[in-house]
Amino acid sequence: MATTRDEDGRRRVSSGAVWEPVVGYSRAVQVGRSISVAGTTAALPGGGVVGPNDAAEQTREAIRRIRAALEELGSGLEDVVRTRLHVTDISCWEEVGRAHGEFFAGHRPASTMVEVSALIDPALLVEVEADAVATQGPPAVDATSAPEHEPGPVPVIAAASPEDAGELLTLQRAAYATEAQIYNDPRLPPLIETLDELRAELGQVTALKATAGHRIVGAVRAHLEGSLLHVGRLAVAPDWQGRGIGSRLLTEVERQHSDQADSATLFTGHLSTANLALYTRRGYREQRREELRPGVTLIHLVKALVG
Repeated sequence: MATTRDEDGRRRVSSGAVWEPVVGYSRAVQVGRSISVAGTTAALPGGGVVGPNDAAEQTREAIRRIRAALEELGSGLEDVVRTRLHVTDISCWEEVGRAHGEFFAGHRPASTMVEVSALIDPALLVEVEADAVATQGPPAVDATSAPEHEPGPVPVIAAASPEDAGELLTLQRAAYATEAQIYNDPRLPPLIETLDELRAELGQVTALKATAGHRIVGAVRAHLEGSLLHVGRLAVAPDWQGRGIGSRLLTEVERQHSDQADSATLFTGHLSTANLALYTRRGYREQRREELRPGVTLIHLVKALVG
């Protein structure tokens, strides 16, 4: 599993399932102390299920997977306050219930069990959802509230220059380390770009930096092709993510070109759910998909700019 953080402070867990980016969901999402875990089954990645024809074992496997997702966020089953069990045969309610009780009898969350006509695979007999409230971490916040962070200077956005190349390269490598883990590829272009390459590019494109005190904590680059603005290399320091810096950088680079560009375009990988969530909030919409290599697809997005 992989954990990412959105610009608004939400943390998301991805199991790496191929359907997550297609359908548009995460295995789990945390906002403040509140955690929601998506419907979870005993399906196996290559087909088949754990516990065929065994509703109790499928229940156990689903809850084990829920536990793994919660632990990715520093939580656990002891923090679960509600579960929902969807079964394809309600006559199995007792064996499903007993399996559920093996994990939750000690603190008994609120729970609902309902019969459904079918799950996505006929071999699946049970699907389990869970909501939790983490006993540690930031207090629960409204989804529209700003996440809590240690106080610090408000970043100032300004033009970046070739003299900033060294610090920008360090920032870029730190920011893209998570992407390298998601795609299991330490040679992503932002990670192997050299100092000379970056310095040369900074002299040819629009480059912005977000500076907090004497430290660069965010950056973005863009260039025009006719009336189309190409945006790329958006990076925010890991310890400054979730504070709206990425959104501010996008807004400013778009503003600076709004009298020359009709639209803006950017791209990201299909597993980069935090990036996709940010770009969608900023008004970008998917335009096309491009298979970069087996298992990795680039999603190209576009946004109309209002002058």
